[in-house]
Amino acid sequence: MEVHAPEHPISTWREFLIHMGTITLGLLIALGLEQAAEWAHHRHQLHIAEQNLQTELEANRATLAQDEVQLDESGKQLLSILGAIDLLRKHGKTTSMKALWAWSDLESAAWDTARNTGATAFMSYSQAQELADRYHQQDLVNSQAAAYIRSIYPVMIPLASGKTPDQLTPAQLDRMELNTESALADLAHLQALCRGLDQQYK
Repeated sequence: MEVHAPEHPISTWREFLIHMGTITLGLLIALGLEQAAEWAHHRHQLHIAEQNLQTELEANRATLAQDEVQLDESGKQLLSILGAIDLLRKHGKTTSMKALWAWSDLESAAWDTARNTGATAFMSYSQAQELADRYHQQDLVNSQAAAYIRSIYPVMIPLASGKTPDQLTPAQLDRMELNTESALADLAHLQALCRGLDQQYK
């Protein structure tokens, strides 16, 4: 933004006031245009962020629905292992034991981008707070999913060397039972967090 000197010397107060008024008006117009352009840029930035967030949350909701189906199946498998251990102890009979898991993390790239670019500053307080709460719940779900997955692996360690269930010692069966119960506890916690997040999505 440049302010040019008058083309000829100012000799009267009238000329001075006209010149100053012209400069002031020009500066106000320039500042107004700059603010309008900045406002339009912020509105566009917010619009893009809202679109990305809506797309991401819809995808996360679909992912969560699939994850919950997988968790139900994992729960059945873990309960089946406890039943198989009990059957083996009481009757010496063996059944197959398996503890498989499948999980897809919930994404937060759109939320991270909106915060890093400052787009959340242009949202209403209630909108920003609602999104922050939802993504915080997603973080809790992802974190508990990682804990649950870590607890699944020790369940099958006694059979990892190729042993069959009837070849396990009583101590190994005890350890397997404890690990299975621990995995079930982690699974129950994860499912509770998933239900809470599902309610937020709805």
